[in-house]
Amino acid sequence: MSVMLALPLSLFLAAQVLFSGIALTGAAAIDSKLYAALPIIIVAGLGVFPLTVAEGLVFAMPVILAATLAPIMAGGGDWLDQLSTLWVLGLILCVYLLESMIQLHYMINLLRRASHDPLTGTFTRNSGNEIVETQFRLACRQNAPFAVAFVDLDNFKSVNDAHGHEAGDWVLKNAVANLGRLLRNSDVIIRWGGEEFVILLGNATLEGQRIAMQRIVAEWLGTRPGGGVITASIGLAERIADEAQDWPELIELADSRMYQAKVSGKARCVMGGDEVILPPDMHPIPVDERPEAAAR
Repeated sequence: MSVMLALPLSLFLAAQVLFSGIALTGAAAIDSKLYAALPIIIVAGLGVFPLTVAEGLVFAMPVILAATLAPIMAGGGDWLDQLSTLWVLGLILCVYLLESMIQLHYMINLLRRASHDPLTGTFTRNSGNEIVETQFRLACRQNAPFAVAFVDLDNFKSVNDAHGHEAGDWVLKNAVANLGRLLRNSDVIIRWGGEEFVILLGNATLEGQRIAMQRIVAEWLGTRPGGGVITASIGLAERIADEAQDWPELIELADSRMYQAKVSGKARCVMGGDEVILPPDMHPIPVDERPEAAAR
């Protein structure tokens, strides 16, 4: 972009030096006027770029200074002659900055809509895949811990059946809001599909992962429309402890442990080493003693 601005600005400065003190007529006079208008064209053309106010001023101010001072330094004008040019450039600058900010805001909204779930505000699965891959590679490079929690809201279908889809949407938004409150600012929440969410816990030690899951299980994710608590079945997998070779394997393992939590009674978190985190008022029931396990 700097090169694009430098070329017409160089032509303008060269024209000021070459045409200074020369009486031009006809086509030559027209050419000189066109060169004199280059700063205005440059500033107006900056409006096509999505820039912040600070970035816009960085690119525009050298052009305005050159347009104001170059004719005077070349001996081809005076301060009074440049006031009108400066006034026009100032007006165009204001319009250009406004246009650039509108474009920037529009692009940010487009990117957000493409990467975020419109209902919950979490990352979508498509954008989440890229984030998981990036964080997994970074953790491998730094030999750092990286955990994935697979969260499935319990009995969510019954909310839609009993209270309608609007109530179901409210439950999803409420659950995400509570997850955001219970997790660190650096943790990432991805809506994986329906009532399923994936949480990325980067640089969290095993104890830190346990504390995060205990916090979620102790407070849960809000209140259901008909009363009761929004609980979830959670499975957690960690890159180093589970010796995951890639991020899909880590997701699959966390999903498998989530299913284990679901069939063993719901409202719990299953971690590595068959560790189960339960709410404070619950006690563990072995899987092989449950009807689901016996049926298998």
